[in-house]
Amino acid sequence: MDAEAVERLIQQLKEADTSIRQEAATALGGLGPAAGAVSALVKALHDRSCGVRRRAAEALGKLGPAAEQAIPALSETTRDPIHTVRNASWAAIKQIRGRG
Repeated sequence: MDAEAVERLIQQLKEADTSIRQEAATALGGLGPAAGAVSALVKALHDRSCGVRRRAAEALGKLGPAAEQAIPALSETTRDPIHTVRNASWAAIKQIRGRG
């Protein structure tokens, strides 16, 4: 895994453009466990965009057990006001725990 590519994606999670942040979250989930990815995605769970929050949860779920440290933050987002974020958070917790 190219650490430089991962770092670029993590930086894109801070972009002003919502679609860039969403795509970065999705891409990080597709790369598998990478240094810094889990903590960056946890921060993205608090994004102002529900689409970014949902994609971050989905990405964490794809990382499976490597994202164990994200479970407390995902537990918080199971109470998000947007149902798609809540659903993605529940699904991610199940995937991380190997039940999904």
